[in-house]
Amino acid sequence: MKKLALLLMCCITFFVSAQSVDNLSLDEYPKIIKSEKIGWNSSDFEPYLKKYNILYGKPTYENTSNGGEMEWVWVGKKNVLSLKYIMKNSLAPATTQIDLIEKSKY
Repeated sequence: MKKLALLLMCCITFFVSAQSVDNLSLDEYPKIIKSEKIGWNSSDFEPYLKKYNILYGKPTYENTSNGGEMEWVWVGKKNVLSLKYIMKNSLAPATTQIDLIEKSKY
């Protein structure tokens, strides 16, 4: 019985998170947030990453191997949500870019 309840909760969580990305409005994106600091700062992107992790669960795709250009992607049925942290060089402010793209155009 416990296994069935756990399986049911996992399925519900999966379907709710997959549909949540699709409920976002395409008109509100892309969002580009420029840092006020110079160089790499985890505080620039961590609030957004935490927010989307809470709302949509663990990202479908994660690329954090390059600290200067990291990306997290959540895939829904219709849309793809992408969070990118881009630091061109250590003397310039970094940028956090959040995109919502239709799956057919991704």
